[in-house]
Amino acid sequence: MTIATLGLLTFTASAQSWITNGLVAYYPFNGNANDASGNGWNGTFLASNGVSISASYAGGNLGGSSEAASLSGGSFVDLGLSISPSVPAGLTQVFWVKSTQQIVPALGGDGDITRKITFLTRRTSMATYGNDYVGGWPTICINGQGNLAIVVDDDFYGNGNQITNIPASRVLDGKWHQVAGVKNGTNYSLFLDGRFVNSFNDTHQLSNSNGTRHIWLGRHYWNYAGPLDTSDCDATICNVRLYNRALATNEVAQLYGLESGPVLGLAYAVQPTFTNLWIGTNYQLQVSTNLTGTFTNYGAAFTATNSNMAYPQYFKVANWNQLFFRLQVP
Repeated sequence: MTIATLGLLTFTASAQSWITNGLVAYYPFNGNANDASGNGWNGTFLASNGVSISASYAGGNLGGSSEAASLSGGSFVDLGLSISPSVPAGLTQVFWVKSTQQIVPALGGDGDITRKITFLTRRTSMATYGNDYVGGWPTICINGQGNLAIVVDDDFYGNGNQITNIPASRVLDGKWHQVAGVKNGTNYSLFLDGRFVNSFNDTHQLSNSNGTRHIWLGRHYWNYAGPLDTSDCDATICNVRLYNRALATNEVAQLYGLESGPVLGLAYAVQPTFTNLWIGTNYQLQVSTNLTGTFTNYGAAFTATNSNMAYPQYFKVANWNQLFFRLQVP
């Protein structure tokens, strides 16, 4: 068996200009909720009643010393007014999430099957009645059908138009996943782990907020207006990025590669061994993909220095449908 490691690619600053192009806010959550983009939109950890609380952190997606915001019991992070009051024509929301939260049935009677879990939205209202959340946003959540979704979420518009073909179990499996939602005009695209999932078109013009509605991580107005149809977000989240442009498909994939860390792979392999060799005799290893086919020489001939020897090379099993070896005396 052989082990191979794949490390992160290193880019020059000029090659990374696309990462900062249109970047409005960036929250790695390495020990604080500060905006690492330099734009000053620092976040605040809040309890469900809106009272500021001490931040809670857990290990981040890159392991080692990396950290992530730990949300539970109704806690969430207020990320400020970074995109307000209008929703730009181009918008990208990206974050990493790790959770084992269970999906539970909805009990509110509004048509939802399961309780919604919000990851990222723009809402600031803790009212329990009326239309108090003011303004539209493409909310990224686990929706009322138990699927990862982008919801075109607006006052009086409802939230029926959404992507619903990624079950929550694909995300809430205790592993780190990158989720990205891209708005490009009236087109909305969902990405999971750097790969395009699906898209839909919605021509509804998202309404402006009243200028006081903040970006929320891990909570929504739904949690107050419909508590029987929503669950608190119980997850660790990091590397949250907000762009005022639509990232291209290849840019989302590149960002995933940069933030996903080294990958360790295991490859099945075989190593031919020989017994009863005649010391001092030359031998040639030959290979064929089937017993009835032609055997061809593989590598150089070698001289037996011991009656028992191992060939100095491994053969990766995945490269062969069937593999047959024989040893010839030239």
